[in-house]
Amino acid sequence: MTDCPLEPVFDRVILDRRAPSKVGSIIIPSAARMRNAPCRGRVIAKGPTADESIIVGAEYIFGVHAGGFITKDGTPAALEDENAIFFVCSDTDLIALVKE
Repeated sequence: MTDCPLEPVFDRVILDRRAPSKVGSIIIPSAARMRNAPCRGRVIAKGPTADESIIVGAEYIFGVHAGGFITKDGTPAALEDENAIFFVCSDTDLIALVKE
């Protein structure tokens, strides 16, 4: 699990949303990697008013238009920014718990 130097407020959750770097033997450029990242991520932190049923460490599916990328210092990040390692959204943007 990624260390999170940020603590979300209210009902926000922070997810580790990793994009694939390769598909088979094809290396995906960073801009396309972030743009086409799957709508799923592992919750690494949740705010104090986030729903109690959200499990830190569990993987969730979230809406296509949910949240945004930020850097570890909390600044907004463009999709192609290599430092955009966290994804922040509201707890109501989480659609389903991944059970694998």
